Amino acid sequence: MYIEPSLRGLLTVFYRRKAKFNAVFAFVFFAGAVYLYGMTRVYVAHGSFLVKASQPDTGKEGASADDSSAVGHTELVQSNIKILLSDDLLGAVIKKVGVERLYPGITKAVAGADSPEHEAIVRLQGNDLLATNDAESNIVEVSVRNKDPQVARDFAEGLIDTFIIRQTEIYSAPHSDFLTQQITDAQQKMEAAQKKFEAFKRDNGIANLDQEVTGLLTEKSALSGFSLQAVTAAQQNVSKLESDMAAATATYRPESPIIKRLNDSINVAKQEVLKRQQDLNASGNNGSELSPKVSTIDERLAYLEAHRGEYTQLEQNVQMSQDEYKSYRQQGEEARGHELLNQQGITRISVVDKPVVPMKPEPLKRKMLLIAILLTGLLLGLGIVILSELLDESIAYPEQIAADVGLPVLASFGRTQIS
Repeated sequence: MYIEPSLRGLLTVFYRRKAKFNAVFAFVFFAGAVYLYGMTRVYVAHGSFLVKASQPDTGKEGASADDSSAVGHTELVQSNIKILLSDDLLGAVIKKVGVERLYPGITKAVAGADSPEHEAIVRLQGNDLLATNDAESNIVEVSVRNKDPQVARDFAEGLIDTFIIRQTEIYSAPHSDFLTQQITDAQQKMEAAQKKFEAFKRDNGIANLDQEVTGLLTEKSALSGFSLQAVTAAQQNVSKLESDMAAATATYRPESPIIKRLNDSINVAKQEVLKRQQDLNASGNNGSELSPKVSTIDERLAYLEAHRGEYTQLEQNVQMSQDEYKSYRQQGEEARGHELLNQQGITRISVVDKPVVPMKPEPLKRKMLLIAILLTGLLLGLGIVILSELLDESIAYPEQIAADVGLPVLASFGRTQIS
């Protein structure tokens, strides 16, 4: 049925259906109250430990305390958190504490569909175990939630103790002998690559290919510049001789020996200009004075470019072998450092805050839950009221008739009881 979109219409609907609203609201409120009353108290045991990073060796030449370690801060801490939350580690602690003590009735709850230990691991990783880290430090906070405060404390303590043992085993694995062999192999490979590269350079007379190519190109450019300067000087000499000829013509007769010598000098100078221009324009052609030098440079450039591919490949092999050797050597130094720590009984983990039995349960946030229950009851009750009104075919006020038949209502009468 039509609902008038006004405050009067909504109040009318609410008044007609108030019994349903009260029933729905009371049901939701009662169910929420039962849930709040029956909520189980949960205790949280806290603990924390410090992950110590590898320190650089400041006793060696060129090393400093500011050198970056092989493993970054974030990677180091996250790797240890993954070890802490691994299924294998949690399974070992669950067996130590007892799966039924940790979650009473869990064996019956899985009913053969899954192993109790695996279900306990799923619950722990889902909500009951939390490992967090502050990005500014290497401290990992561990929180364990359980209905029994003693169990929460025992599991948190057992988890940290088992983690320390497992972490020590991981870092004390006998990698040093393997790495020593890898370092030796990498060093031999690097030396072989270097010898092969040096032999190639020696056989081909190459010290540094790129530098030699740059030098040859510079020399060739300088030769071209020298030719241009020679042309300019020859042209200036011709101009000077022609100027002298003009001055001598005003003084001496054309058949004079002086005039004849000047003419011969001018002809020789012009031939020199022509020759220098030929050297400049065709410096690589036969017959030029610069031709042998330019040809030698071009031949050497062609030879170097023909061997550039092999030169570059050998140079890259040397660089790659050096990088591989440095990497293995760095790993070997870290492995020796871990072995030294283990021999001295020093672990990479230090317990900062040992778990204790929590005295108070975790706050239940009852006020927020109560507000949520009240809002749920209110919204659900209003929804039921509006839905009931829409499905009801009876008429409650004149506007519904007008909306249904499309005609105005002229008059309406209230209910009258006839006695």
